[in-house]
Amino acid sequence: MAEATATEETTTEETTTEETVQEQITEEQTASDFNWRQGLSNPDQIKQAERYASNADVVQATIDMRKKLGSSVNIPNEKSDDTEWITYRKNMGIPDTPEEYKYEGLTVDDKMPQEQKAGLEKWNKIFHDENISLKGAQRLMNEFRADMGAQFEGQVEADKKYSAETDANLRSIWGTDYDKNKEYANRAATDLFGEDFEFAKGIEMKDGRFLLDNPLISKVFATMGREMGEGRLGDVLSDNEVETLEESADSYRDKKRTALAEGNNKEASKWDKKEFEILKRLDANRMKGQV
Repeated sequence: MAEATATEETTTEETTTEETVQEQITEEQTASDFNWRQGLSNPDQIKQAERYASNADVVQATIDMRKKLGSSVNIPNEKSDDTEWITYRKNMGIPDTPEEYKYEGLTVDDKMPQEQKAGLEKWNKIFHDENISLKGAQRLMNEFRADMGAQFEGQVEADKKYSAETDANLRSIWGTDYDKNKEYANRAATDLFGEDFEFAKGIEMKDGRFLLDNPLISKVFATMGREMGEGRLGDVLSDNEVETLEESADSYRDKKRTALAEGNNKEASKWDKKEFEILKRLDANRMKGQV
């Protein structure tokens, strides 16, 4: 009986002690929760404190913030030294120098035009100055090239459409004389511009259309070409002579097309000149018959 009584007393004491400790903790927490905002006078502090239910929440929030800051990348400023900048760029995937930017599908070598190289160097410097990562620069370059490609393709299609419309317009105006007048125009333009003819073909008007595709320009050059050849005109031709010359012109034209198809530009040029001489004679003969 004595042992049983002693055991019961021990158990009761332990239970009482645990309850007392728990009550004390609860009371302290309650008192702490109730009073933890007391003493704050700064409006910003009071407003911030309203976000938390207890001082334990504040401490936990501080711990969470320290963890985030510990894993974050600090952005250097004008007061930062070279070591801080090098570390930041390494963590962010930013190259040390502008020359280290490389792009997939874009090879920089001796074959690249100097203008394109200069443009690329400019953009590399901008990317580096703005701390753009290699991955970010690649994305920006891809988007830029895609947009430029789309614009170029659109311009090419627009130029083709305008050229076709111009050609149809001239055919309706010149009728059966289209081929001859077109040849006259080409010859006059070649003689006028000389070595700069290829450059002249790329001259654009305000609307972005090529100058030499303009119908008015084509008609002017056709007239010039016709007049340029009048100094070598012969007598008025008979109908039989006209027919023979027309057949020869057709034959030369076919030979020229065959040579072009075979890639023989020299041979094609020879037949082109022969055809043109005949066309000039035929056209001059027609004009003399109208005088």
